Amino acid sequence: MTERTSPSDWVRQQQTEREQQPARHTVDTITSDARNQLHAELEYFQQLTAEQGQALSRATRAREEQRTRAEQAEAAITRVRDTATCWEQMPSDRHVYIHEAARALHAALDQQKEK
Repeated sequence: MTERTSPSDWVRQQQTEREQQPARHTVDTITSDARNQLHAELEYFQQLTAEQGQALSRATRAREEQRTRAEQAEAAITRVRDTATCWEQMPSDRHVYIHEAARALHAALDQQKEK
């Protein structure tokens, strides 16, 4: 196969070459060079399609991983909020430090929400 070029350059080159050839080949009129060129085009587009399919698969996997991580982060934030709320509801005379920690947690979480 020839040197790789950008798809648009390759298409332009092929269009130029096609303009110089008969409009459509038949079994009787196709030359071995023309047949080889058609096979090269087929191979190029098959490879390009495979590469694009792989890139799409990678992007889809990455998106799903990001979605999973976001859901896990949201669940963790909910657990922290629930814990802080629970701490705040404890009797204050025995758990002063827990109340302060709960307020600090809520303040940190609320600050993150605002950004």
